[in-house]
Amino acid sequence: MISVNASFTGVVNTTTQLPILNVADLTANTTIVDFHGISTGTKVTNLEINGGHITTSQTLLPVISSFPSNVATLSVKSTDISGLIKLEVPIPPTSTATFTVTYSKSYLSSRQSVIVTPGTQSGAIAFQRGVYVTSTQAGFTIHVDNSSVAAIPTGTYFNYTVIDPIS
Repeated sequence: MISVNASFTGVVNTTTQLPILNVADLTANTTIVDFHGISTGTKVTNLEINGGHITTSQTLLPVISSFPSNVATLSVKSTDISGLIKLEVPIPPTSTATFTVTYSKSYLSSRQSVIVTPGTQSGAIAFQRGVYVTSTQAGFTIHVDNSSVAAIPTGTYFNYTVIDPIS
């Protein structure tokens, strides 16, 4: 969740009625971001706007577990907010698999939106066969139902993005 601090007194755009946020406001030593359940009044140091892109850094990374065991891994740059899950062994025909990502820090709500997209053609084919996502405060699970006669191959990957909606 990104929100402007209640004490923000910037200029408002007359067309959109939204505050106009100055770069100086983003770099000042004031709190203007409420991020990933961090309370107002805490300066966020792991959220950056770099070249127009919102990025984050984490020292404690999420972890992945899978069934069957050791089927998938997380990219080393994966965070609680976004990442890449890669299949290390194929998912055999007519079988199922699950990949559970456990956040390094639980969200305050289990209502976060988890967006999963295929990162390869074989990932897109897996989506056609049956992929769905469940989530909790502690993480999310991707369920793959490979009801086809063909295996989902090694090297298939899925991208994920987690958005914690404003309550």
